[in-house]
Amino acid sequence: MSIFARFRAKWKHPDAEVRAAAVPGISDQAVLERLAEHDPAESVQLAAVQALTDQNALARLALGSSTMAVAARGACRTGS
Repeated sequence: MSIFARFRAKWKHPDAEVRAAAVPGISDQAVLERLAEHDPAESVQLAAVQALTDQNALARLALGSSTMAVAARGACRTGS
């Protein structure tokens, strides 16, 4: 492991399990949305969707046709 890898954010780690475990500690909604859309591991995407609280970001994800769109639809709050 290089010295730089030790200081890299855990959500940028090459191991998907490490990235998924790091997701609950992320408060930056833009990072969570990016992970939900673009991370190669479905487990990381799902963890990111579950951690998102930005309803606009969830709505954008829910409009897609990806597997995560279904999870995002479930995470969106209904206007009741």
